[in-house]
Amino acid sequence: RAEVLVLVIDATEGITDQDVRLARLVESNDRAMVIVCNKWDAAAKLDKNVPGFVRDTYRRYPFLDFAPMVFTSALTGDGVDQILSAATRAGAAWHSTFQTAMLNRILGETTAALDPPLVGRRRLKLMYVTQISSAPPRLAFFTNLEHDIPAHYIRFLEGRFRTALGLESVGTPLRLEFRRTGRSWAESRHARGADSPPARGSEARPPRGGAAARGRVRKKV
Repeated sequence: RAEVLVLVIDATEGITDQDVRLARLVESNDRAMVIVCNKWDAAAKLDKNVPGFVRDTYRRYPFLDFAPMVFTSALTGDGVDQILSAATRAGAAWHSTFQTAMLNRILGETTAALDPPLVGRRRLKLMYVTQISSAPPRLAFFTNLEHDIPAHYIRFLEGRFRTALGLESVGTPLRLEFRRTGRSWAESRHARGADSPPARGSEARPPRGGAAARGRVRKKV
């Protein structure tokens, strides 16, 4: 039932196999997470430093790079007051919602930065993107293909969107889905609005001459 979970690790040992199993359980259940690195006072005496610890952890376990790290010492109390604020930020990010127009602007910048890859013999085309749910944020990309999209490109997309949306290492998963469509974003919007009232000036006009012309009757001679 928890929205945000705190994973406490022993900083002198680093992340153990048991820590990884617990972290995967949290991530696979779509929950936000904060990693608390306790006993940092003792780890510092072993010549460990915060930037190096963070870099090595994310390099060894890339699936954890969404989770922020808080460095604490239960013995001295250092860093303990940062846990609650980190968890609060993670919870807020977990509930984030984003406007479709902004998401598609980011998509345009992303595809301009790096062409989508070939999948088989076909070029992947990303038509548009929209958010379909939150807790955690879930984005649906409408494309010409929905299967066999290379994992490296999915990670590239996730990284670009995390950066643009302010979701880098804040604690929330970001889920990406791919759905096949033949429509662009503009075409899809037009189709959704097909049942809406006609645009101003597009109403059907009466024949030339107006209603009087329709009511005119010829006299017999």
